[in-house]
Amino acid sequence: MAYARTLTIIQDSQGFIWFGTDLGLARYNRYEIKMFNRDPNDFNSIKDHQVNALFLTSDGNILIGTNSYGLIEFDPRKEVFHHLNLIVNEERPSVTSIQEIIQEIHGLGL
Repeated sequence: MAYARTLTIIQDSQGFIWFGTDLGLARYNRYEIKMFNRDPNDFNSIKDHQVNALFLTSDGNILIGTNSYGLIEFDPRKEVFHHLNLIVNEERPSVTSIQEIIQEIHGLGL
């Protein structure tokens, strides 16, 4: 992570610090950093290298706003990524760039 540019940071209930970087997602556990990088040959890897936004859900998962792949949900217990398809309307079928995730009274704002 020495050459990664940090774009966003959160801390989960386990005390792990998560960094969204221009090279992927990173987890710091007080001793070491584990990187989750995009690997086009690995279906289970994060789908985008640039992580713009992080949001911790009530069930402990992390919502990841990416630069070109939209919204991804990460289960840190299983270390599994799931793409969430955000359909806006017929003229603009999906959202690809997420810069910020905020919690609103009635749900999430992107």
